[in-house]
Amino acid sequence: ECIVGALSAAITVAQEAAASGQEQLAKLSFAKADWVLRAVMRSSISLEEVIGSWPLASLFLLPAGKHPRLGFDEVAFKRWESKLVEWRADDPGYHLIHFVAETVPDLHNSKRIPLDRVFRAVLLAGQKIAKETSEEGKFFAKMAAVAAMWSAAYSLRGWYVPAWVWQEGGRQPESGPAGEAAALLQAGYDLLRVAILKNDPDEYDEESTTLRAFINLPSPLVQILQGMEFAAVVEVDASLLICFPPVLTTGVGRVFGEKLCSLDGKSLRAVPMSLHVFPYWDSVSNSARVDRQPVCTVKEFRTLAAGIAELAEDAWEPKRPLTIWEIGANLADCTLATAAVMRALPSPRRVVGVLFEPLAEAAAAAKRSVMANGLEHQLQVW
Repeated sequence: ECIVGALSAAITVAQEAAASGQEQLAKLSFAKADWVLRAVMRSSISLEEVIGSWPLASLFLLPAGKHPRLGFDEVAFKRWESKLVEWRADDPGYHLIHFVAETVPDLHNSKRIPLDRVFRAVLLAGQKIAKETSEEGKFFAKMAAVAAMWSAAYSLRGWYVPAWVWQEGGRQPESGPAGEAAALLQAGYDLLRVAILKNDPDEYDEESTTLRAFINLPSPLVQILQGMEFAAVVEVDASLLICFPPVLTTGVGRVFGEKLCSLDGKSLRAVPMSLHVFPYWDSVSNSARVDRQPVCTVKEFRTLAAGIAELAEDAWEPKRPLTIWEIGANLADCTLATAAVMRALPSPRRVVGVLFEPLAEAAAAAKRSVMANGLEHQLQVW
């Protein structure tokens, strides 16, 4: 955390100094950032730890003061495109260029990268490395292979995966799609480190640096890493809908919380829930990614949910479901969390509901969340 934080700080200072015309400070900070990045890439710190600590890819791609969002590097894109003139249609490199050219717009528009395209790119990269004689061609093929592996990880980790796959994996980070994505990320990172650090000088050289090489790689690797930062599926704790200080510290909420939440150390346990959010910079989605809890900010709703859970425990007719109509459901986290909490009570209760959301993208994410949590027979999204 400290090392990656130092790298983020050095990059930020370099960007801000360059933007304000402080050339000497910008150069000094860039040199520090380059030294730390080289140290990180030579260490045993995994890529998962690097991208899980700080939004490094966003810092690499964008100038200071900009909101992180997947960028589109026109200059780099033209450089990749120009390679088409050099390689014939029967050369694997020709088709790798097309893979890169197709992948960049997908990342720019926060779209899932098709796995069939990824598998073909991995095969082509192997053929290109085996046949190529120039160092530049081999390097490009290796970077395309890394891009393909990371694209597969991006699609596995960031997009909809059927509920039964997660259940088969036991929802453990080291198993199922999440584990496969982590393995693909690390395999690509190992190849990248060997390729970039092979001729890396021990002393800082302004014309040839690890940091500049990493940012200007001939494939959309930094864009893919930025996509990883904006995970589209977040595992949250639904119990925090009612076991949350603003609810627990006021009147009736405190009474419910003392009985239902873990204030006594033995009541409502953590309630895991999959929440599908937007795969880009968005304040609600970012909050879920950081806090790992439902972004249900209406205290009255949360207090009501705590009260309903208390009533369900004491006096609610077991066979009678709780019916919810939510207008303007956004990502549906309020109703989803209520259903998850009621299902996790010592005496489980069923929630049925209809959720209305006018924004198509939010409604689609809400539908995926409903399916991911096995609630498709209880909740409808319109």
